[in-house]
Amino acid sequence: FLRQNDAFVEGFPILPIGLARPDAVRLSLTEWELVLKPGDPVLHIHIPEGAPLSAERVAHSFRMAPDFFREHLGYSEVRAFTCGSWLLDNSLAQIQPQGNIAHFQQCFHLVPSKDANDGQTRERVFDDPKADILTAPCRTSLQKSILAWYRSGRRCRGAGGFILL
Repeated sequence: FLRQNDAFVEGFPILPIGLARPDAVRLSLTEWELVLKPGDPVLHIHIPEGAPLSAERVAHSFRMAPDFFREHLGYSEVRAFTCGSWLLDNSLAQIQPQGNIAHFQQCFHLVPSKDANDGQTRERVFDDPKADILTAPCRTSLQKSILAWYRSGRRCRGAGGFILL
């Protein structure tokens, strides 16, 4: 929740890993700065299936995007990158902490998604949005790691994130 009046803003800040702090924080309006609001110009990131997520390729894309969209589409003042994806599920960084997905997530300030579920993970990793992960065939290291995660009683879910420019 976020509550604001003439004197303060109060809420539960979202940590960069996408989880809310357990305790509310109250800031005076002199301490609070709204840096991104609805309607601000942002570039929404779509990750095509099979796109390389190496640290170098991701960094290169982030560097090029604002100039590209400014030059070709007239976007003059982009404030942030935004993304919503199964790739931003902070569980994946715990499942494979040294992988490209974990590195990709570290670029973002993650935020929870109210509609989060594991449908995209099932579809993208197991090729079936209704796959039973506990019985699905596992050939890749990511599939095997997610299976172990599920067997331990934990689950995956999509999330969102942003990068302020």
